[in-house]
Amino acid sequence: MTKTDDSKIKYAAYRRKSTDDERQVLSLQSQKDEIVHRFPNMQTVEMPPESVSAFKPYKRPVFKQMLEMIEAGKVQGIVAWHPDRLSRNPMDAAQLIYFLDTGKLNDLKFCSYHFDNSPEGKMMLQIVMSQSKYSSDKLSKDVKRGMDTKATTSGYRPGHAPLGYSNSKTNIRGEETIFNDQARFDLVKQVWRYAITGNYTVPQILKIANEELHLTQPVTRKRLQRPLYLSTLYRILTNPFYYGWYQWEEEWFEGKHTPMITEDEFNQVQR
Repeated sequence: MTKTDDSKIKYAAYRRKSTDDERQVLSLQSQKDEIVHRFPNMQTVEMPPESVSAFKPYKRPVFKQMLEMIEAGKVQGIVAWHPDRLSRNPMDAAQLIYFLDTGKLNDLKFCSYHFDNSPEGKMMLQIVMSQSKYSSDKLSKDVKRGMDTKATTSGYRPGHAPLGYSNSKTNIRGEETIFNDQARFDLVKQVWRYAITGNYTVPQILKIANEELHLTQPVTRKRLQRPLYLSTLYRILTNPFYYGWYQWEEEWFEGKHTPMITEDEFNQVQR
C-alpha cells in the first residue's frame, strides 16, 4: 500500500445533513468538530455546510462546487464524516471514483471509515456507497409500506392533517392519530357553515375567515403563522376529509377523525 502524503494535499472539508437522516447522523457542527479532532494538521478548505438529501444527483450546490474545485485542481482531496455524506446515489459516486481514477482526486479521508486509494480501496468505497443507496431505497420502501398499512387499517390518513385538525406527535412513527385542533376546529367549521348557506362566494368567505374569524394557518418547520389564501380555502371546501372520509391509492376509507359536516352538506357545497 502506498502511503498518501497529506502535507502535499489540500482537502475540501465537506459536511452534509438532511431531514432524511436527522436522527441518525451527527449534526453539522459535530461533523466539523470530529474532522478537526481527527485530522488537526490537515490543510483544508472549509466548504459551506449542506442541508440537502444526497438521494438524487445534481441537487447539491455545495457538492457541485466542490467537484468544480477538484476539476480545476484547487483541492486534491476530500475529508468528511463518512462516505454516505458524499453520496447516496450511483451518479455522484461514479463521479468521485472517476476523479480518483484520473488522478484529479488523490485521497479521501473519513472520520468513521478508512479509505485506501488502490483498486481494492476504490472497490470497497463503491460497495459502501452502494450500501448507502440501498439503505435509502429500503427506508423509502418501508415508509411507503407503513403509510399504506396506516391508511387501510387504522382509519387515519397518512400525511399532514387538513386545517382544523392536528397530527399527534407522541406515538410510534406510522401509528400517529389525527385529532381536533382546538384553536382552529370550530373556526373552520364556521367557514363550512357560511359555504353551506350558498349566500357567499369563496372570496367573500375568505374575507370573513381572515378579517372576522381571524383564522390562521399554523406554524410549520419552514413557515410562520399566516392568514388563509384563496387556494387554501378552495382545498378546504373540496376536501371529503371534512365529512369523515379520505382517499388512498384510489380507494375510499372512513376515517376515525371527527367530521365537521355531513356528506350531504359537502355535496351541496360542491354543487
